[in-house]
Amino acid sequence: MILLQWTLFYALPAATAIYVKGYFRLLKNRVMVIYVGILVSIVLMYINGFGLTWNISSLSLLAALFGGALATYLLGWNGLLYSVGAVGQQVCILLAGSYLSSGYGLVVGSIATALVFALAHRDEPERRWKLPLIFLWGCLSIALYAWLHDPLLNSGLHAAFGAILIYRGLLLTTASLPLQNSVD
Repeated sequence: MILLQWTLFYALPAATAIYVKGYFRLLKNRVMVIYVGILVSIVLMYINGFGLTWNISSLSLLAALFGGALATYLLGWNGLLYSVGAVGQQVCILLAGSYLSSGYGLVVGSIATALVFALAHRDEPERRWKLPLIFLWGCLSIALYAWLHDPLLNSGLHAAFGAILIYRGLLLTTASLPLQNSVD
C-alpha cells in the first residue's frame, strides 16, 4: 500500500509534469509545469495523511535566511523565487522520501525518491555530472531530514548551493534550449 500511495501521490504527478514540460520551450514555462506538479503532489500527500516534523533550530533559520539572501544576491528576484521554490521542492521530496522510507527503509526511500527528483531536472543535452549530483543531493537531503527532522535547514542548503550552481552556469546551462514539439 505504501508503494502504491507513493506512486500515486509523488511519482505520477512528477512523471506527468516531466512529460508535459517537454512541450514547452521557454524555461519559465517548464519551471511552472514542474512546480504545478510539486504543488499537486504536496496537496495529495497532505490530504492523505503524510506529514513532516518541523524541528526548527536557530541554525536552520540562519541557513534558510542565508540561502534566500545568497540566492537573491546572485540571481536577483529570480533568486528569491528560487528560494521559495527550494522550500516547495524540499517539502515534496521529504514527504515522499519519509513516507516510502517508513515501509521500505531509508536507503530504498531515498534512492527511489531522489531518482524521480533528479529526472525532473533533466533537459537535453545534459552534462554528465548534473543528474548524479542532483540525485546525490536528493538522497543526502532525505537522510539529513531523517536525522534532524528540519526541512528548513534542507531548504536553506538547497537554495544556497542551487543558486551558486545556477549563477556559475552549471545547473541551468542547457535548460533554455528549444525543444522539439514546442507549443510556446
